[in-house]
Amino acid sequence: MKITEKLTFLNETALTSLNTKSELEIIRKFTDAGILVLKGNFGFAWHRPDGHMHFELAYKSKRTPYTPQTPRKKGTNYKVFKSGEPLFVSNVGVEGGVRSDALSHMQSFASIPMTYQKKNYGNIVVCFFRSHTFSSEEKELCSYIGNAAAQAITIYRLHAGLKRAQKNLEKRVRERTRKLAESYTELAMDRAKDEAILTSIGEGLLATDKEGNVIFANPQAEQLLGWKKNEIIGTSLFDTQTLLDDKGQIVPIEQRPTYKTLTQGKRITTSAYSYLTKGKQIFNLSITVTPVILNNEIIGSIQVFRDISQEKEVDRVKSELISLASHQLRTPLSAINWYTEALVKEEIGPVTKDQKKYLQQIHHANQKMVELVYDFLNVSRIELGTFSTKLSTINVPELSQGILKEIAPLILQKKLKVKEFYGKRLANVEVDKKVLRLILQNLVTNAVKYTPSKGCIEIRIEFHEKNSGKGSLVISVADNGYGIPKHQQSKIFTKLFRADNAAKLDTEGSGLGLYLVKSFVDFSKGKISFTSKENEGSTFYVSLPVNVAEAVDKQIDN
Repeated sequence: MKITEKLTFLNETALTSLNTKSELEIIRKFTDAGILVLKGNFGFAWHRPDGHMHFELAYKSKRTPYTPQTPRKKGTNYKVFKSGEPLFVSNVGVEGGVRSDALSHMQSFASIPMTYQKKNYGNIVVCFFRSHTFSSEEKELCSYIGNAAAQAITIYRLHAGLKRAQKNLEKRVRERTRKLAESYTELAMDRAKDEAILTSIGEGLLATDKEGNVIFANPQAEQLLGWKKNEIIGTSLFDTQTLLDDKGQIVPIEQRPTYKTLTQGKRITTSAYSYLTKGKQIFNLSITVTPVILNNEIIGSIQVFRDISQEKEVDRVKSELISLASHQLRTPLSAINWYTEALVKEEIGPVTKDQKKYLQQIHHANQKMVELVYDFLNVSRIELGTFSTKLSTINVPELSQGILKEIAPLILQKKLKVKEFYGKRLANVEVDKKVLRLILQNLVTNAVKYTPSKGCIEIRIEFHEKNSGKGSLVISVADNGYGIPKHQQSKIFTKLFRADNAAKLDTEGSGLGLYLVKSFVDFSKGKISFTSKENEGSTFYVSLPVNVAEAVDKQIDN
């Protein structure tokens, strides 16, 4: 046979193997084809079935004079299988490569791996009774045989896998159809119940798809928004629902709770917005938006909202009352402070030891009252929107160290170790001194109060520049104290809230400190976060936008 005839024959073998019913039949066809085109005397093939790690004798030709033994790991056929390269032995007496039981049955052989795209399926072995020198043409034919056989097996396995998958799919479809048929009535009843529940709840409820288009609205939503159901179903929520911020400006779409929920997959609750109804009326709104997730994919959202205008008005009146009362209390408290201080210092006249002790207790209690009044004043100013900032250039390390000096007696009493790190360019920071002092004072005081004796506190303040003197003042206050219980961490910035362990350790706390810190940080358009583990400590992080003068100062590390 000429080379073209041999190639034509091998191509026909490859085509006919596509209609075979088993891998063994494919291997038989290519083994016989190899014997024919190489003019060998006999041949056999080793096969590794799908999912198996061992070899099986897949086929041996009729003229094979013995039964081949399973390849050993260090044997010739195993090496050919692992390497994926054919092996040609012209004289086994000289070159070796066969076992003693096969030595008397052949003088030369070609071991051809069935390999395709790094997948090995076994070896085809073509043997000769006499010595045979393999030409380059025959070697190329052997590579073609091995590759074509491997491709045919690959196609067969893919086809078999598809048939199995199709059968499984058909079975699952039948089973699913049966279950759907059985549950249709039950689902219809459940849907009727769900719609009745959603219709009867007191809050407004809107459901959207993943694009933000309204797919459900209950009667309360219609009443609150001023839109009829048929006017908003199928329309974009962002077109029909107009949210306003605290300044009366329309909230951009990307900042709205529903948009954030649909893009981030987070549940959002907020009372920071007002709603402009279809009739141009405005009311304060409390919104909770929850993502609807199916198979780890956001497919929509549920928005529950209610009118809190009356609650806001009550809060406003309370804040005004607190502000008025606090202002009225400042003068008598200041007077008590001056007089007790004068009496303790015996500026008015001598006092006894017991009298001085009682006066000091009065002075201490009065100081607590003054601090509480100032806290209430700050709270009312923020809530009424009357708080204003005054920027000035300050030296941040000096401010921080001044706060530490104020609470030095408690630090010394508890034998606390305080580490300070102040980065560069902090000597000329443009910021509201009153705001920064309150933030630092509360964070550092809390760290000192809620860290046990011989504990450690670390204060780090750095300036992160963005461009030409503008950037962020980054503060972190860490301690190895009592920490915050995990189940109460979500409430830590709530007004008047105190964690259980903190309330037991310090009965005099007001629960306003961290609320004020969070309020001032938000007012300054900064960010605040924390990490905490109970009985291991807490770290609070604050970032405030600031400007820094060009004067160069040194890094301070205490």
